Order: sequence, then C-alpha cells, then structure tokens
Amino acid sequence: MKPEICLFCGKETAEGLHIFQAVICRECEGTLVRTDTTHPRYPEYVEKLKRIWPACEAGY
Repeated sequence: MKPEICLFCGKETAEGLHIFQAVICRECEGTLVRTDTTHPRYPEYVEKLKRIWPACEAGY
C-alpha cells in the first residue's frame, strides 16, 4: 500500500482510518478518540474533520 498523508498531523502513513478520500494515522486516531470535548484542541480536531465533508456530499 502506498503511503498517504494523515489529515491531522500531515505525516506519511501506510495504514490508518480511511474516511472517504481522507486518512487519519493510527496515532492521531487514538488521540482523537481519547480527546474530551472540553479539551482546548477539540475545536481544531472538529475543523479538520470538516475537511472530509465535501467528499461526503460528492458521494465518494
């Protein structure tokens, strides 16, 4: 499998969580699921996840 770029950290990853055309590396996936909604970085994570939405609307 060819390396892809993580939506969150921007590093190359050969595996991770694929959502439409986006990939989230294992490390960032773990951070994401452990982050409480009151954490200061939570809004940043939500904004990054919103980047996936155009692919959802396009039907990919």
